[in-house]
Amino acid sequence: MSLTDVERITLHRYWLSFKKGLLVFVVGVLFILVGYRWQAWWQIPGLILLLAGGLFSAYGYIGILRFRLKSAFHLNAKQKRDKKL
Repeated sequence: MSLTDVERITLHRYWLSFKKGLLVFVVGVLFILVGYRWQAWWQIPGLILLLAGGLFSAYGYIGILRFRLKSAFHLNAKQKRDKKL
């Protein structure tokens, strides 16, 4: 399935959202580790970043999954239509 320019840009935005969310998630994990090792108050912003990064990356992942499923169903419908002809 060939993507239009709008779909390509949207898919790229979902990928970017997923990668940014993953980065924020990793920073949250690092804050938690720093809080475990040195000062416990670092764990609170770490948990907030962990939650925010997880939600942000989940939003991006769901968007990517939506495009994958859309292309799979479109391809399946096209194959069924070609069999009938």
